[in-house]
Amino acid sequence: MRSLEASRDATNYAREHRLPFFEALIAREAATIEAVNGHLEQGLATYDETLESLHRGGALSHLMATLANMVVFFDRFEHPEIAATLLGATSHQQATAGMAIDLQGTEDQLRSKLGDADLNRCISIGTEMEVEGAVR
Repeated sequence: MRSLEASRDATNYAREHRLPFFEALIAREAATIEAVNGHLEQGLATYDETLESLHRGGALSHLMATLANMVVFFDRFEHPEIAATLLGATSHQQATAGMAIDLQGTEDQLRSKLGDADLNRCISIGTEMEVEGAVR
């Protein structure tokens, strides 16, 4: 609960002082803290705000890091098809941006949950997405 309160305080502080970039970065971490503490809907809403802010600001590397966090998030909260689709989207966009975020462990977990065929199907769908589609 202390980490949840601290993340909310930090987000509010950044918002009050008009620091949108830092607000988005703090919110990215706060989203998982919200969900782990039983506030799944709030965690998703926080991710939504973060994605919109980073996308508007053109912060592609931080946007990709947020989507990568969401791959783990959706895997952890038993939405493997969403996680696998975002995995495909982040892999494609990272390659385009010259980045590398290692999600091999999560991909292995998704493979065990979905099987090769479904994992590959979801990754393929994600790979076809442009940044705007992944954000949506």
